[in-house]
Amino acid sequence: MGLSNFDFFRRVPRDLTEATKLGGCISITTVVILGVLTVLELQSLLRVTVDTKIEISHQEDEEFQVNLKFIFPSISCDWISINHMDIVGRREANLSSDTIHKHTLHGEYVASRVMSYEQPIDPIENPAAVAEVFENTRAVELSPENFETVTKAHRVVIVNFFAPWCPYCVALAPIYQEASQEVGRRIAPTHDVLFATVNCVSPQNYELCQREHIQVFPTLRVYRDGSNNPQAPHVHMHEEFRGPRTVASLSDFAVNVLKEVREARGELPAHEQVRAEERTTREYAHFGCVISGHIKVSRVPGSLVFLPIAEGHNFHTEAINMSHVVTHLSFGNHPFAGRNIPRKYRGNVPQDLGGVYADKKQDSQHATLFISRSGHITHEHYIKVVPSVFIPLRGKSVQTYEYTVNSNLYKMSEEEVPSVKLVWDIWPMEVVNVETRKPLVEGVCQMLGFLGGVFAFFMSLAWALQGFWRKLIKAQEAKLT
Repeated sequence: MGLSNFDFFRRVPRDLTEATKLGGCISITTVVILGVLTVLELQSLLRVTVDTKIEISHQEDEEFQVNLKFIFPSISCDWISINHMDIVGRREANLSSDTIHKHTLHGEYVASRVMSYEQPIDPIENPAAVAEVFENTRAVELSPENFETVTKAHRVVIVNFFAPWCPYCVALAPIYQEASQEVGRRIAPTHDVLFATVNCVSPQNYELCQREHIQVFPTLRVYRDGSNNPQAPHVHMHEEFRGPRTVASLSDFAVNVLKEVREARGELPAHEQVRAEERTTREYAHFGCVISGHIKVSRVPGSLVFLPIAEGHNFHTEAINMSHVVTHLSFGNHPFAGRNIPRKYRGNVPQDLGGVYADKKQDSQHATLFISRSGHITHEHYIKVVPSVFIPLRGKSVQTYEYTVNSNLYKMSEEEVPSVKLVWDIWPMEVVNVETRKPLVEGVCQMLGFLGGVFAFFMSLAWALQGFWRKLIKAQEAKLT
C-alpha cells in the first residue's frame, strides 16, 4: 500500500480532459474576478477601523481645563470679576491668575482681579440727614442744558456723578465740598478749577449719565479743557480720579492737573513746571472688555460667573449691560495645541477640542452674540460636557471633551447685579474610540475561504454551462438526422 493511495488531490490526465472556448472565457473571467477580490481582501485585511463604544468613565484626572474667550462690549474690565465654584465646595471669588487675561477692546492689558476701592462709610440712617448732606454741598450742579458749556468754560472740571441713596456718595459729599474749597484757596485768585456734581437719579439727568456711561456711584470724572477723552472718537475711554477719597488727595490731584494743563499750553515758566513726582497718574475707564485664557478646575460639576463688582462703589444696575460675544469655549488640554494633528489622529481628534464654540478660527463676524435688550438681564449657559477618548493602534491615547450647550436669559430684580454664568455638568460615561485591525490569521483564513468559494462557484457555473451547451448541440444534431 503506497503513499499515493492517500492522495486526496488526484490529478486527471490532460489527455482525458477537453478544452472549450466557453471554458476559456469563464476561466479568464474567473482569474480577473479572483484578482480583483484578492486585492480588495488584502486592503480589508490591512485597513484600520475605529470601533466606538460607551462605557463608565474611570478617568483619574483631578482637574481639567476650561478654555475661553469672551468679549463684553458694554462694560469696563475694571468691574468684571471672574468667580468659580463647584459642587464639592470649592469657592474662588475675583480670580487673579497668570492664565486668565483681561484686555480692553483696543488691546490695553487690565489686571484680572478687580481693584479694591474700599473707603470709609459714615452710616446715616435718617433720610432727612442724607438730604441735608447734599443740600450743604456747594459744588455746581450740572444738567444736560449746561453740562457742555460749564466743562468747556474751565481749564479743569471734576464732576461727581452720584446717587443720593449710595452710602459711598453720602460719605464723599462733605469731603468733596471741603476739597473744592481747599483748591479754591490754593489757586486764588483764578477760578480755573471747578468741582461739579450730577445727580444721576434725577429724571432730567438720566440721559446725561447714560451718555457719559456712568455705571458705578460715585464716579469722579476729570475734564481737561472740556475733554474727558483725549483719544476720542477712536477710543472709548474716560479719565477718572481713583485715588483715596480724602481732602488732601483730591485737592492735590486737582491742583496738579491744573498745572499739567497750563504746562501743556506753555503758560508755566520753567521754574513752576510740574515735577515728575507731582505728575498725576492718568486713570481711564475703558468700555468694552476681552477676557481670554484658561482656568484649571476640579473635574466635577461647577460654574464660572462673570459678575460685576465694585468695592467702594454702588452699581447703577440699570446701566449694567452684560451683552457678550462667545468666540471660544472648550474643555481640556489639547495634546496637539499649536501644531498640526498627526495623520493617524486626524478625523478622530478634533483640531478645536470639540464643541460648538471651540473653533479657534472664529472671529467677531462668525462668533455668537448674546444681547441684553434691557437692563437687569442675566445670561446663563448650561453645558453638558462629554468625555471622549481616542486609542490609536500605535501611540498614546488622547483625551478630549466635547459638549452641548443650552443658553437662556432672564431678568433680575432691580437690587441685583446682572451677570453671565457658565454652568457645566460632566457626563459620567465616556465615548471610547478604539482603532482596530483584523487579526492576520483570521483575515487570511477568511480571504482564502472567500476566494475558494468564488472559485468553486465559477467551476460549478462552467460545468453547468458546458453541460447545457452539449445538450443543445446534441438536440440540433438529432434534428438534422
